[in-house]
Amino acid sequence: MKNQIEMDKIFRECIEDMKKPITDLSKKYPTPLINGAMIELGLRMMLMDSGTTNTLHMFSSTIATILEKGPLVEALMETGNEIDEYDWLKYGNLVSTKIH
Repeated sequence: MKNQIEMDKIFRECIEDMKKPITDLSKKYPTPLINGAMIELGLRMMLMDSGTTNTLHMFSSTIATILEKGPLVEALMETGNEIDEYDWLKYGNLVSTKIH
């Protein structure tokens, strides 16, 4: 359990470190292009690090998450909720917690 808590902490820190470079890229490139590039790069890194079988396992787990969370995200967006991707990744909050 302690190892999982430490990994979650490191993951959140990594997300925090990625925020500025991705924001900077979004000023230069369209979001779909950035998303595709990050997926491609991530898959290549996993393949080189873990091999084909582990990469396919991680990718299939990601697809399962999309199938589970995708309809929820779409329903929230259709009802006018502001979805905050950064807040979701860092804190697990799907709907923005910002007070306007």
